[in-house]
Amino acid sequence: VSKISGLVNDMLELSRVSQNRMVLEKKLQDLRNILRSALDEVTPLYREVGKPLPRAVLVNERMVGHYDFNRLKNVFTNLLVNSLK
Repeated sequence: VSKISGLVNDMLELSRVSQNRMVLEKKLQDLRNILRSALDEVTPLYREVGKPLPRAVLVNERMVGHYDFNRLKNVFTNLLVNSLK
């Protein structure tokens, strides 16, 4: 059920993008924090399948900008989950 729900949400989001109706919630933040949050979310999945977690190269310098935390975290999380396949 959650897989179907995710697919429906993805299709709705794609529809909003194609119709220029997507609203981004951009806030000033460090991109590294978004990536760390995605890494934290997928860590249990990697442990479960016995694969090492990909370590992203994070520079010491801050990467501050106006980002939509949830959308970027979703992108990073999806990339990390897809790398398990």
